[in-house]
Amino acid sequence: MTRFLPLTLLAVALPLLPACGDPKDTEDTSEGDTDTDSDSDSDSDSDSDSDADTDADADTDPQVGLVGKLGNAIADSSSYDGTEEWYFVADDGDGEDICRISYDVDSTGDRVDCASCIWAFSVRIGGASIKSESGMGCQGAFGIDETNVGDLDGTVMGYGYDPDYFGHAAVLMVDLDDGAGWQAVAFAVYDEGTSEFSYDWEEGFVEY
Repeated sequence: MTRFLPLTLLAVALPLLPACGDPKDTEDTSEGDTDTDSDSDSDSDSDSDSDADTDADADTDPQVGLVGKLGNAIADSSSYDGTEEWYFVADDGDGEDICRISYDVDSTGDRVDCASCIWAFSVRIGGASIKSESGMGCQGAFGIDETNVGDLDGTVMGYGYDPDYFGHAAVLMVDLDDGAGWQAVAFAVYDEGTSEFSYDWEEGFVEY
């Protein structure tokens, strides 16, 4: 969320001169105050907070979370049977779950339009539920809560696997049916012997 700081008018205070002595002897000399302004905090401005600007609040940096999807499946040329967790994790992905939503991702039919994939399917989300949340929760992160998380069920996408993307990378290929076609979205791990497939699709960092 973008934070706008209001402009404040600075009042000019005229110091009272002592009845005698040097007029320059108006510096704040109270014990424990080492700055040169007229207040009792430790910064050099004339407000009452602890930062160095001229507004009256204590500024804080925005927090940043990592958004992504973590998936596991058993997949081969005949079917895709997996699960996925949609997450928003605090502290650049190193903190607690602000929101984690889990659901099944299962194939509904083959896709032959991913030219570089060794297998590809139309997949559908089902059984969506909130697995964990904290702070602003899933409502603040994704606009989802217990009343509407089930609306994710029935979402259809294309998932495929390219073991040699641009000649050197094994990747998850996704078609979001948004007109952009198949896109490589994450590095993937696939064991042809066991058909185990996994990926961590990091979609990006988000301020909140």
